[in-house]
This record gives sequence, structure tokens and C-alpha cells, in this order.
Amino acid sequence: MGKKFMTEDFKSFSVGPGEMLLFAAAPDPPAMDNLTWVSEFVLLGLSSDRQTQVGLFVLFGVAYLLTLLGNGLIILLICLDTRLHLPMYFFLCNLSVVDICYTSSGVPQMLVDYLLDKKTISFTRCGTQLFFSLGLGGTEFLLLVAMACDHPWPSVTPCSMWRGTISCDPVQVTHTHQVVGELQCSSVA
Repeated sequence: MGKKFMTEDFKSFSVGPGEMLLFAAAPDPPAMDNLTWVSEFVLLGLSSDRQTQVGLFVLFGVAYLLTLLGNGLIILLICLDTRLHLPMYFFLCNLSVVDICYTSSGVPQMLVDYLLDKKTISFTRCGTQLFFSLGLGGTEFLLLVAMACDHPWPSVTPCSMWRGTISCDPVQVTHTHQVVGELQCSSVA
């Protein structure tokens, strides 16, 4: 049976045979008036020039609107056309929805920061934006994997590529393809 030790703050520790117990002195707690809490982050951005910021706002704002309009148009067309109610277009519609949400998780905050003088984001808002950005990015990745698995894989072998284009008549086979054509014809015959 091991020995039992008790520390100054009345925590009990058991030590078995062959084990060693080390006590380290805890540092004194810091004074409460010296604590610094970070409640927001300062965003520096791409430029501090006001004219450049307005130009970047217009550039990224137009790109954001085009993303919203393009993905919205994809969703609208897939919903309206009954011929597009197939699994591949279902995944494409979901991918458009996720893309709208993904771009909307960060771009509006960036656009607001280009226009405001105080460029800060709270710790909570930054964590929320990071959570949604990573979550929606992962969802987009998984949707792309599902779309790739939904698409039939081609079963192409070297001989199957030649079967449709080469006949067994040596007159119709060109000189460069003659060896392959003879091999294929001999394997079929």
C-alpha cells in the first residue's frame, strides 16, 4: 500500500511503491489591478489610405454582390426547372447555399471595416466568425466530396479506348496505330 500525503491546501495525493512525489511552490497570485483583459481585436486591413480603402470596398463589394447573385441564380434555376431535379443538381443547389453562407460569414464585416474609422472586432464576434467560417468551409468540402462520389467513375482501360475507333481491316488502320489495332483484333478474334 502506498503512502498518503496532504498538501497545504488540503489536497490529498497517494503515492504507490516506487513512485516519487514532488511538490513545487506555487507562484504568488498576481495583483488584481495588473490584469489586462482583451475584449476586442484591432484590424489593420490592407491599407491605411482612405482612398485605397474606398476602392477596396467597391472592389470587394462588387465581388460579394456577384457571388450572391450568381449563387442565387443557380438556386433559382434549379428550383424552377423540373428537369434539374437530379441528385447532381441537388448537391449543386446545396453547394450554392453553403457558398452564400460562407461568404456572408466574413465579407460584410470586412466591408464595414473599410468604411469605419474604428476598425475593431469583439472577441466573441471573432470567435463566432471563425466558428462559422471553419464549419461552412468544412461543409463545402464534404459537399464537394459527395458530388465527386455521386459522379460515376469512368472505367477506361487502354484497350477499351481503341475498340470504338479501330477496325480490324488493315487498310483503315493508320501505320502508327497498326500495331495496337492488330493486337486488339487478335485478342478479339
